[in-house]
Amino acid sequence: MMHGQIRVGRWQPFSAVQVLAPPCGFVWAATAGRWPLRIRGFDRYSHATGEMRWRLLGAVPVMSAAGDDVTRSAAGRLAGELVLVPAAALDRAVSWHAVDAHHAAADVRVGDLVHRVTIGVDEQGALRSVWLPRWGNPDGGAFAEHPFGVEFGDPAVFDGYRIPTALRAGWASGSDASPEGVFFRATIVAARYG
Repeated sequence: MMHGQIRVGRWQPFSAVQVLAPPCGFVWAATAGRWPLRIRGFDRYSHATGEMRWRLLGAVPVMSAAGDDVTRSAAGRLAGELVLVPAAALDRAVSWHAVDAHHAAADVRVGDLVHRVTIGVDEQGALRSVWLPRWGNPDGGAFAEHPFGVEFGDPAVFDGYRIPTALRAGWASGSDASPEGVFFRATIVAARYG
């Protein structure tokens, strides 16, 4: 479970629940906005396809998207979120490469694609960042690979796993999410592993 703010034109509050099972898939279901203009919906990657479906008041379609570009972007998101399921790092769909004392890169196979995900940790080994080239169209133009980053903080233990509870995510121009590209700020308030 998480809550935070998402920028859709302007910053909106949200609350969400996510089921995350890398490398197979995820479903992120959320409610965003303020009453009476609340939007409910989901982003998902499952059965090798991606989809987004959002409705105003649960009834009026606001956005629906699927197809190859959405699937490829969702697969990249799943690869990047591998860090929130520590046991997934041992899956044979992931191969690790040392970068330096504070960074490692993982080649994560999701479907037919391999995504290079670079993680950063601090001196105590706590997760600080994730960066990957992710398929998307952050500028509204044609889909292509763009730098995508997440900054993490405030680690906590849930079901024996230490994960960050604060995150900021966005499209970037370098190796980390730049402040002008951040569109998602969240706090994880509960996590269960099974």
